[in-house]
Amino acid sequence: MRIKHTLMLAIADDSDMKDPLFGQIDETLALVVIDGYTGQASGKFKVEVDDSKVLSMGDITAVKGVYLELDQDCSIKINDGAAIAVKRGNTATGSLAKFFLEAVITKIEVVVALGGVETHGTYCVWGDPSS
Repeated sequence: MRIKHTLMLAIADDSDMKDPLFGQIDETLALVVIDGYTGQASGKFKVEVDDSKVLSMGDITAVKGVYLELDQDCSIKINDGAAIAVKRGNTATGSLAKFFLEAVITKIEVVVALGGVETHGTYCVWGDPSS
Protein backbone atom coordinates (compact mmCIF):
# COMPACT_ATOMS: atom_id res chain seq x y z
CA MET A 1 0.00 0.00 0.00
CA ARG A 2 1.25 3.49 -0.80
CA ILE A 3 0.41 6.68 1.06
CA LYS A 4 1.30 9.88 -0.72
CA HIS A 5 0.66 13.42 0.46
CA THR A 6 1.97 16.91 -0.04
CA LEU A 7 1.54 19.49 2.65
CA MET A 8 2.70 22.92 1.62
CA LEU A 9 1.85 25.50 4.21
CA ALA A 10 3.48 28.81 3.35
CA ILE A 11 2.92 32.05 5.22
CA ALA A 12 4.36 35.40 4.19
CA ASP A 13 3.93 39.07 4.97
CA ASP A 14 3.19 39.86 1.33
CA SER A 15 1.05 38.38 -1.45
CA ASP A 16 4.12 37.76 -3.65
CA MET A 17 5.60 35.50 -0.93
CA LYS A 18 8.88 37.43 -1.03
CA ASP A 19 8.94 37.89 2.75
CA PRO A 20 8.31 34.32 3.97
CA LEU A 21 7.57 33.78 7.64
CA PHE A 22 7.07 30.01 7.63
CA GLY A 23 6.85 27.03 5.31
CA GLN A 24 8.22 25.14 2.37
CA ILE A 25 8.04 26.65 -1.08
CA ASP A 26 9.53 23.66 -2.96
CA GLU A 27 6.88 21.06 -3.91
CA THR A 28 9.42 18.27 -4.27
CA LEU A 29 10.61 18.74 -0.68
CA ALA A 30 7.03 18.73 0.64
CA LEU A 31 6.08 15.41 -1.00
CA VAL A 32 5.92 12.43 1.40
CA VAL A 33 5.64 8.86 0.11
CA ILE A 34 5.28 5.91 2.51
CA ASP A 35 5.19 2.32 1.24
CA GLY A 36 5.48 0.49 4.56
CA TYR A 37 1.88 0.24 5.78
CA THR A 38 -0.41 -2.64 4.90
CA GLY A 39 -3.91 -1.54 5.84
CA GLN A 40 -6.47 1.23 5.86
CA ALA A 41 -10.01 1.79 7.10
CA SER A 42 -12.31 4.55 5.94
CA GLY A 43 -15.92 5.58 5.88
CA LYS A 44 -18.62 8.17 6.42
CA PHE A 45 -20.11 9.10 9.77
CA LYS A 46 -22.74 11.30 11.42
CA VAL A 47 -22.67 12.73 14.94
CA GLU A 48 -25.85 14.13 16.51
CA VAL A 49 -25.92 17.30 18.64
CA ASP A 50 -24.71 16.70 22.23
CA ASP A 51 -23.23 13.33 21.27
CA SER A 52 -19.96 11.76 20.18
CA LYS A 53 -18.79 8.96 17.91
CA VAL A 54 -15.69 6.80 18.17
CA LEU A 55 -14.50 6.09 14.63
CA SER A 56 -13.91 2.48 13.61
CA MET A 57 -10.35 1.56 12.77
CA GLY A 58 -11.35 -1.76 11.20
CA ASP A 59 -8.64 -4.37 11.69
CA ILE A 60 -5.88 -1.75 11.92
CA THR A 61 -4.47 -2.09 15.46
CA ALA A 62 -1.35 -0.03 14.82
CA VAL A 63 -2.82 3.18 13.35
CA LYS A 64 -0.16 5.63 12.17
CA GLY A 65 -2.28 8.41 10.65
CA VAL A 66 -5.74 9.89 10.12
CA TYR A 67 -7.42 12.31 7.71
CA LEU A 68 -10.91 13.70 8.42
CA GLU A 69 -13.24 16.05 6.54
CA LEU A 70 -16.14 17.52 8.53
CA ASP A 71 -19.06 19.65 7.36
CA GLN A 72 -19.51 21.50 10.69
CA ASP A 73 -17.39 22.87 13.53
CA CYS A 74 -16.82 20.26 16.24
CA SER A 75 -14.12 18.76 18.45
CA ILE A 76 -11.85 15.75 18.05
CA LYS A 77 -10.26 13.73 20.83
CA ILE A 78 -7.21 11.67 19.92
CA ASN A 79 -6.15 8.82 22.26
CA ASP A 80 -8.58 10.04 24.99
CA GLY A 81 -6.67 13.33 25.17
CA ALA A 82 -8.00 16.87 25.43
CA ALA A 83 -10.57 17.99 22.86
CA ILE A 84 -9.17 19.75 19.79
CA ALA A 85 -11.54 22.32 18.27
CA VAL A 86 -11.84 21.83 14.51
CA LYS A 87 -13.42 24.74 12.62
CA ARG A 88 -14.21 25.34 8.99
CA GLY A 89 -12.26 28.10 7.28
CA ASN A 90 -15.53 29.80 6.34
CA THR A 91 -19.22 29.06 6.72
CA ALA A 92 -20.09 28.91 3.02
CA THR A 93 -22.19 25.94 1.92
CA GLY A 94 -19.88 23.06 1.11
CA SER A 95 -17.03 24.38 3.24
CA LEU A 96 -15.23 21.60 5.13
CA ALA A 97 -13.02 21.45 8.19
CA LYS A 98 -10.02 19.21 7.50
CA PHE A 99 -7.84 17.41 10.03
CA PHE A 100 -4.64 15.50 9.24
CA LEU A 101 -2.33 13.80 11.73
CA GLU A 102 0.54 11.34 11.43
CA ALA A 103 1.16 9.76 14.84
CA VAL A 104 0.49 6.58 16.81
CA ILE A 105 -3.29 6.64 17.27
CA THR A 106 -5.35 4.33 19.48
CA LYS A 107 -8.71 6.13 19.45
CA ILE A 108 -10.44 8.89 17.47
CA GLU A 109 -13.61 10.44 18.87
CA VAL A 110 -15.63 13.17 17.14
CA VAL A 111 -17.63 15.29 19.61
CA VAL A 112 -20.53 17.66 18.86
CA ALA A 113 -21.36 19.86 21.85
CA LEU A 114 -24.77 20.92 23.05
CA GLY A 115 -25.69 23.92 20.92
CA GLY A 116 -23.63 22.58 18.02
CA VAL A 117 -24.91 21.31 14.69
CA GLU A 118 -25.32 17.70 13.52
CA THR A 119 -22.01 16.87 11.85
CA HIS A 120 -21.30 14.62 8.88
CA GLY A 121 -17.85 13.56 7.83
CA THR A 122 -15.58 11.16 6.03
CA TYR A 123 -12.34 9.72 7.31
CA CYS A 124 -9.44 7.44 6.55
CA VAL A 125 -6.93 5.82 8.93
CA TRP A 126 -3.86 3.87 7.90
CA GLY A 127 -1.28 1.62 9.48
CA ASP A 128 -0.82 -2.10 10.08
CA PRO A 129 -3.06 -4.87 11.40
CA SER A 130 -0.44 -5.41 14.14
CA SER A 131 2.17 -3.20 15.76
